[in-house]
Amino acid sequence: MANTWLKSGAPGSSSAARQRVQPKQRALLGERIGEDGVADLIAKFRAGVTKHQLAEEYGCSPSTIERLLRLRGVGWRRS
Repeated sequence: MANTWLKSGAPGSSSAARQRVQPKQRALLGERIGEDGVADLIAKFRAGVTKHQLAEEYGCSPSTIERLLRLRGVGWRRS
């Protein structure tokens, strides 16, 4: 049993035996929601919805909303 454990990449086994797992990278918000979704997000923002409310709705951070708006040429306000 101990040999099986060591062969499976336990601490102290050779680094070649261990595989590094890369974290899955999430798609950018604009890619996830598409152009229609981005247009809808911008319309909501212009109608007065805050970036914090949008972030909660779209499942991301307020800075992601801010970045998307800035990249799309939409002025943003602090909220």
